[in-house]
Amino acid sequence: MTLAQATVVRPRTRQAAPLQHFVFEDVPWDFYERTLVQLERAGQHARVTYDQGRMEIMTVTAWHENIKTAAARLLEHYSFVMDIPIKGLGNLTCRRKDLKKGLEPDECYYIRTKPLVNEKGFLDLVKGPPPDLVIEVEVTRSDIPKQPIYQALRVPELWRLREDRLTVLRFDGKTHVPIPKSVHFPKLDMNEFFTFIKRAIEDQHEAIKAFDRWLRGAGPHK
Repeated sequence: MTLAQATVVRPRTRQAAPLQHFVFEDVPWDFYERTLVQLERAGQHARVTYDQGRMEIMTVTAWHENIKTAAARLLEHYSFVMDIPIKGLGNLTCRRKDLKKGLEPDECYYIRTKPLVNEKGFLDLVKGPPPDLVIEVEVTRSDIPKQPIYQALRVPELWRLREDRLTVLRFDGKTHVPIPKSVHFPKLDMNEFFTFIKRAIEDQHEAIKAFDRWLRGAGPHK
């Protein structure tokens, strides 16, 4: 299988730069794993999603990375101020061969559990737990839905971040259902948090300073 056999999808994004988007059908698991290794060795900044033989490779844009980093910096500052220990693992690959599913979250965190890493240094999601929280930025179209993969991996909490809203979802054992507040950060007003994310998209430093003032003033308290 080569890139010539891939289906190219035109993105719906506000970026001026073209988005490279390839979809492969009937992909064996070992080809998916080799692709991950080859992309890493080549230093290619791309997201790879795999679900039951379908594989999608999508490059990331500056707009996408700006949004996800803005959210991550604010959340990590919140955990520091509120003294809530979290372990961020960024876009670490989450995959399970037995389920034939794999993907790279935009951001992921362990909060109540601890990651289990195998002897090769990869996350073991068969013997160990999935991340407690995953953040997904949805500003471009994906041909492989990620939420069903997170459900199969039994990720407890998923934040779906779009340009116009932030949706918090909790896994109920079958699917992810919307909830008004995070289970892991119950004192955090998600509407206010999204307001600061929008500010951070324009200016991360000034938004974090404003967020810090809000947290230590009119914001949530321990």
